[in-house]
Amino acid sequence: MPKKTKICVLGGGIWGSVIADILASKPSNEIVIWEFFKHQADILNKKREHPNFKELKINKRIRITISLKEALEKADLCVIAVPSRNVRTIIKHARPFITGKMIIISLSKGIEADSLMTVSEIIEDELPTLKNRVMTFSGPSFAMEVARKIPTKIILAGRKNLNISKIARIFNIHPLGVEISYDRKGVELGGALKNVYAIGGGIVKGLKGTGKNTKAAYLTASLQEMKTIIIKLGGHRDTICGLSTTGDLILTSTSNMSRNYRFGKKLAEHKNPKKALCEIKTTTEGYNSVLSAKQLCFKNKIKAPIINSIWKIIYKNAKPETILDSIGLRIG
Repeated sequence: MPKKTKICVLGGGIWGSVIADILASKPSNEIVIWEFFKHQADILNKKREHPNFKELKINKRIRITISLKEALEKADLCVIAVPSRNVRTIIKHARPFITGKMIIISLSKGIEADSLMTVSEIIEDELPTLKNRVMTFSGPSFAMEVARKIPTKIILAGRKNLNISKIARIFNIHPLGVEISYDRKGVELGGALKNVYAIGGGIVKGLKGTGKNTKAAYLTASLQEMKTIIIKLGGHRDTICGLSTTGDLILTSTSNMSRNYRFGKKLAEHKNPKKALCEIKTTTEGYNSVLSAKQLCFKNKIKAPIINSIWKIIYKNAKPETILDSIGLRIG
């Protein structure tokens, strides 16, 4: 009997649970979810539904544990599905149980505040022996739509020496279609930065006197700014037009399903950023990413007026209309 592929998913949030459930549909996969919070692990185990999205039913073949050792022992693949701000800490705790033959795949998107590293770079920094075995998984993918089996395409990006095609086949299960890329840096930057621009998209939508024309102008300017940043930092031009940049930007900057977009709309109502965050129950990655993105651009001498305007609105109490100034527009 062929050996099963053991896949550990670190993080029992909605996205991690959705991916685990899809992978569990293949009998050749053995899936374990590690969840930090015991009460959430207990709910997943007993009710076999996700507490934050009850439509999501958890496959009975999936094991749920709060033990990193149990989750990672003899795993072939480790999928990171925790908020980006927690990645370094969790990898430090997981390090004793990660072997040199394991492949790590990051679903997390973000730029670390102090180091300005992407998530894959954080993982490699903590696990230097796995430097050539870390990939990232990114693209237009609202977890709730994927859970409902609504199809989408995703990019799996990693270094050329890795057999990315083999790993892509493991994840290429309906409703996911998987493309491969060797521009991991560009793919990760696109995935992290679009969270920031999605906040701006929400602000533009929420301002009185704006419309579809304004939104199109804002998205175009955001894409141009992303292009400047990604190319300056070593990403490929082709990545700009791909799923992780243009695709994800369009999705998250125009839909109420995006937490960052909803956060931006609340800011347009002159709501206090902290209060606005409290009204959105799950993690709004863009809030912290604004600081990292601004720092990244400052360090590399990149002009990024849109990022700067979003930073001013959130952290310096600037008027929401500042977002329009950044792209040469005004209301009235």
